[in-house]
Amino acid sequence: MENKENNNSITFPLKIQNIRIFVIEYSLIVENTVSSVLGALLGIEWEKSKSFGYKNMSLSFSQRINLIQDLKSVDKLGKTKFQFLMTIRNKFAHVSEINSFESFFNVLGKDVNSLKNKLRDWYGPSKIEDSINQEYCKYFFYLFCDCMEILIDLHKDHAYHIGLEEGKSETRQLILKLLIEELKEMENGTEIFAKIESIIRRK
Repeated sequence: MENKENNNSITFPLKIQNIRIFVIEYSLIVENTVSSVLGALLGIEWEKSKSFGYKNMSLSFSQRINLIQDLKSVDKLGKTKFQFLMTIRNKFAHVSEINSFESFFNVLGKDVNSLKNKLRDWYGPSKIEDSINQEYCKYFFYLFCDCMEILIDLHKDHAYHIGLEEGKSETRQLILKLLIEELKEMENGTEIFAKIESIIRRK
């Protein structure tokens, strides 16, 4: 997502029944993809590793995002987008009063003004008839797509630099396979995946 014009041409594919679940499920896709990318960069099988696997000693979501942000190949804008996604995910996951974007903004008040305004600047404007929840669910979805695109590029570039000329297409297929696995249990999963794939291929 580089500008508002691109975003305005994309139809938001979801009817959100539970915003908390929506945020957490999409954040989980990012978390697993982050782990996959870091595993590739470090040359380890992430699912079996102590740091990125499913054991109690594994790094937290925030710690994994911090590692991605530390990479020199992730620019300042990319780091900010990961930070915003992590902030939203953590608040929805850990603050019981937050179950919608409206409550998210109400609970945190002025502390989230920068986040709120940046999302609107990057991905707006929304339709006039959209509620604040509809509006920011759309923006979160576009934020998710941007973070996924950054991760795909990291994985693709790594494959290229270690001499795998075919790595670009292979990496895209691996990431898309991961997305399919994560989405297949979600409502309207097939439609969601098709939309995400279309967005990623725009670049």
